[in-house]
Amino acid sequence: VKASGAQVLLKGTNLGNWLVQEFWMMGQGGNGVTDQCTLENKLTERFGYDEKERLIKLFRDSWLTERDWDQLQAFGFNVVRLPILWSAIEDEKNPKTLRADAWQYLDWSISEAKKRGIYVILDLHGALGGQTPNDHTGCAGQNKYWTNTDYQDRTKWLWEQIATKYKDEPVVAAFDPLNEPWGSTAEDMATRVTELYDTIRKIDDKHIVILPSHYGNIEVYGDPAAKGMTNVAFELHPYPGLFGDRPNDTHYDIHRDWLRCGVTGTGGVCDWNTKITALKTPFLMGEFQPWQSAGLELGGKIGGATYDTYASYGWASTSWSYKLVSAAGGQGKGTWGMVTNAVNTNNDTGVGLVAKASTWDCANWNSTFADACAKKATSIKVGGTGPKTYYFVIKTGANADANPDVVYDNISIVN
Repeated sequence: VKASGAQVLLKGTNLGNWLVQEFWMMGQGGNGVTDQCTLENKLTERFGYDEKERLIKLFRDSWLTERDWDQLQAFGFNVVRLPILWSAIEDEKNPKTLRADAWQYLDWSISEAKKRGIYVILDLHGALGGQTPNDHTGCAGQNKYWTNTDYQDRTKWLWEQIATKYKDEPVVAAFDPLNEPWGSTAEDMATRVTELYDTIRKIDDKHIVILPSHYGNIEVYGDPAAKGMTNVAFELHPYPGLFGDRPNDTHYDIHRDWLRCGVTGTGGVCDWNTKITALKTPFLMGEFQPWQSAGLELGGKIGGATYDTYASYGWASTSWSYKLVSAAGGQGKGTWGMVTNAVNTNNDTGVGLVAKASTWDCANWNSTFADACAKKATSIKVGGTGPKTYYFVIKTGANADANPDVVYDNISIVN
């Protein structure tokens, strides 16, 4: 609801894999680098801290551009949920100190959103120490937030900075203090989230503060109004059919039943509507994924029906997720992104963008550079018709005690 009293029904998506990378969203979940911490540690180990920072910045500068904001507007969205990693704002080397570029990406997002009439929900997706063992906190397997008072204190400090920075920013729709805080008990979650609510409220009494659920258990908060809480909303991340419930039924069937109030007519969204109506509290479906197993055409219809169903109850909704890339590419079954990379045309599709180096005949590769690849490459068969773009990639490796000079001479592509 705006300050004027006018109701705004929010429909949008999450900007996942940007300020918190999730490697399954880049088709790289099985390469040994499975979370942001592992990536940053490996880059620092190999190239040093400054180069690690430069490489992370390159990714963040490229993953989302103005073109993406145009696409979000074209989808008809009026809100995005922006997942944030704590170390994108706090200097990891200097506790309770802002990074020099702490507000770069948040300010840019708010600016681009404002141009297009889009609201922004600021979501602390990865808290210091991890609020769940899952990889989407940035560091899989930690879950130390709940038992480390220093981490809790620094998270309060972080929200003080965010609230101070954006307390007068109307494009910010809400603060989401902890994403999926599943690493402790429901009671502990409610206590810690309430502490973050109090921290924000000391600075900002205008913006909505979101109260996340613990596997659906919102009752643990009690009645927010009775506890003196103001301008709050509950949040749920329903993924019916995706994580083992009703294993003998299809994702489509389970999601359909969820939207139609289950087999009894009182379950699914009807059950949640009963709970939320009784608590007289706004509600955000902060993450959901209806199209993953349906393919492009049917998935679009299911996605639209899900947004419309949530809107019919007056609930805000942000799907997971806006963008995803995969080895196969395209919008086939298994795709979680609204926007994806193009179909991998190297998989016998006849359009060809990249010629693989597997065509080289290098029997003596492990001897010397002089005779490593004396033979010519085998021919590359170009599929389809018309002009094609190819990238010629040369990969050099050497096993030497000293640092060898590598010189490429007389390299050519013919015919």
